[in-house]
Amino acid sequence: MEINKYLSGIITDRDLNKICPGEFNIIKAPVGYGKTTFMFDERILNFARERKHVLYLIQNKSTRDMIGTLYKDKAKIFADNNYNGWFEHRRGGLWTSEEDENYVHVMCY
Repeated sequence: MEINKYLSGIITDRDLNKICPGEFNIIKAPVGYGKTTFMFDERILNFARERKHVLYLIQNKSTRDMIGTLYKDKAKIFADNNYNGWFEHRRGGLWTSEEDENYVHVMCY
């Protein structure tokens, strides 16, 4: 696969400026386009640092846990029993807790 086929090479800063805080902004790409790597790209992590929350939905627990291990300083894992607490905590004031800083939140859908 060519380097320009990966999201990190395809998505520009101009594209990222189109993201609307407070809205669901979805990045969708085929297998092998570097979605996981891109989710921990410095440009995406800047959203978390600016308290614009980033949620990475993954299809299975083993992949979720692997991401938590590989990106332990950048990923915050939410297990099944934390879903309700995760959403309830944010109901009144989205993405404002200190624990959200510098993290992409990873959970299964």
